[in-house]
Amino acid sequence: MMRASVLEQELKAEKGLGQCSGKLTLHFSAPMFQLKTYFSTAETTEMSGKCVVALATDPNILSLSGKVLPSYDLARRYGLQDVDGRPIQDYLSLSSVLSYSSSLGWLAPYLPGFLRMPSGL
Repeated sequence: MMRASVLEQELKAEKGLGQCSGKLTLHFSAPMFQLKTYFSTAETTEMSGKCVVALATDPNILSLSGKVLPSYDLARRYGLQDVDGRPIQDYLSLSSVLSYSSSLGWLAPYLPGFLRMPSGL
């Protein structure tokens, strides 16, 4: 909601109250080369489909009901890999989170993979 109101205010300031050019400008805090780096390691849409199929065919699906299920956890549970053979990156691991931080990125390679961010955050 807050993001929409900020964009709405920018559009009103650009053309005056009640007038809108129909042009939407997105402002990123990270440089474009950095965003390309982030998305180059992302999983494909086929991986999401594999996770859905694996869940749909799981006879114990009710044990997972009501939970947030990141694709990394599902890939590990069902032994899935992305279509190009890459392993799925665990975005909740502490080393992964710190690798995107400019001030603490140097610490990421030294942390074990089993340290994870709490899933409620």
